[in-house]
Amino acid sequence: RSKEHQSASSTAAAAPAEKPAPRQQATTAVASEIRRLARMAYSSAFCREQIRERCKTAAIEIALRHFDEFTEGLATYTNMQRERESITGRDGDLAKLEALIEAFEAWYYERSAPRVVDLARPSEWYPRAR
Repeated sequence: RSKEHQSASSTAAAAPAEKPAPRQQATTAVASEIRRLARMAYSSAFCREQIRERCKTAAIEIALRHFDEFTEGLATYTNMQRERESITGRDGDLAKLEALIEAFEAWYYERSAPRVVDLARPSEWYPRAR
């Protein structure tokens, strides 16, 4: 290899990386805000209990696993923009935490709706239960 080619490649490697587009920076800021709120919820015994009660599960570990899945999806997936805006658009951390837990509850029940059995309609579940 020639010395010119080597010096050009070392200069390119030393050059700073380009800044992400403004939209990408905003998305990164929102994602870090969601993750910060999730850490606050994990560290609060009251929030952890609220998450467990909203899932209607006895094990806090299972509820927190679902909550972690929700917050990672909320921070990364583009189809959850409405939920992100409703959470980050509120003033104060307590209001944001409340919105985060409410959005989690809606997500959890929408996700688990096919597994829920309606006891008022035994014709749907009784044949499968035998």
